[in-house]
Amino acid sequence: SFEIAGQEYALPLDAVQEVLDAPEVLAALPASEDLVLGVAPYRDTLLPVLSLRGLLGFARGAASGREKVIVARVSGALVGLLADRVQRIFPAEDNLIEPVPAVLRARAGGEARISAMYRGEEGQRLVAILAPAQLFREDVMQRLSAGISTATAQPDAVSNALLPPA
Repeated sequence: SFEIAGQEYALPLDAVQEVLDAPEVLAALPASEDLVLGVAPYRDTLLPVLSLRGLLGFARGAASGREKVIVARVSGALVGLLADRVQRIFPAEDNLIEPVPAVLRARAGGEARISAMYRGEEGQRLVAILAPAQLFREDVMQRLSAGISTATAQPDAVSNALLPPA
């Protein structure tokens, strides 16, 4: 799990490749949206780094030095997701995972990125579970599924395509 704007979120463990310290330097992409933080070297490739705050609709926060990049696989493509802070890996019992209320699931804002809620510690701990594919617009997911990598697209078109729908 990880923290964004004071709330605990999680991704399914099978979507997470690893967690890294936030890079000190990122290569900026011209004319990209605020949520596209840049590109960082990663193993033998380049890793696009996006703000989870931006993807979820939160304003950019001040750096605390505790930020981490969650390297996740989205439809076969690797993406770095910057979180305010990583907390822990925990087993989520199926009976403690509940669907998102319909009124929130039907919306198009940041709450639409949440696939389920985990109610741990006898309901005292609520963790919003994100589905990697729900973080991006449908047209982006279609292009990723078709095998078009972000590395071959135009940078400004990629940054605009990554924006969640308004």
